Amino acid sequence: MKRIRPHLYSGYKDYYCRWMKQADICEKMEMTREQQRKLKELKSSLMKTVHPYIKRYGWKKKDFMIWFIRDELFFSLLLSVEEKDGQCFLAGRGTVKPLWSDEILWEILGMEENKEEPLSLRSIGAFTIYGAEIYKSNDELPEWESFELKAAVEKVTADFQSVVQKMNIDDFYCFAKETIYQRELLKCIILIYQGSCEDAAAVAAAMDSDYFSNEGQGFRKRALEYMKEKSVQRS
Repeated sequence: MKRIRPHLYSGYKDYYCRWMKQADICEKMEMTREQQRKLKELKSSLMKTVHPYIKRYGWKKKDFMIWFIRDELFFSLLLSVEEKDGQCFLAGRGTVKPLWSDEILWEILGMEENKEEPLSLRSIGAFTIYGAEIYKSNDELPEWESFELKAAVEKVTADFQSVVQKMNIDDFYCFAKETIYQRELLKCIILIYQGSCEDAAAVAAAMDSDYFSNEGQGFRKRALEYMKEKSVQRS
């Protein structure tokens, strides 16, 4: 089988870029030149501001994504400085997924080689599970100043650390039921992991989107074939 190199920046980058592009349109329409200057400075200094807290909590960073692993759970935190309706704020989005979720996805897509790639691939890879959203924040920066950004980053990182310290696999299952992005895909992967291939096949067949495609075959078709093979192996 031809080896397929993992594509970076996956749905995360698509989501991030759409988010940023929409924000930029609003910024140009509503912000003064001074506000535009301040916003640009805050955005450019964000990762430098975050770095001490990544080190404090023992986290890691790959490009724009903060990530770490605890008890076989993979956590990601996306931070961004945004502007809306004349207000500047620090937005935070945190997710969690079991390590096995990406591994099952790669098996279905015929991309098992990705299991040997650095763990950071799971944070920004094109063929990865988004995860269940466990944290969301929007902290206003009233004066658009760096000291406000520092305070907001300190608060958000501390809050996220507090959330993840309490999380276990059962919590993941609960959040997975409520998450919006890739909900049905995540449900299918969970059912496969739990050995409920018939239920997983029903979910895959009813999905409105493939989410992923490899070598001309979408996730739904590949998932049904994968589960059929699993059933044969067990019989």
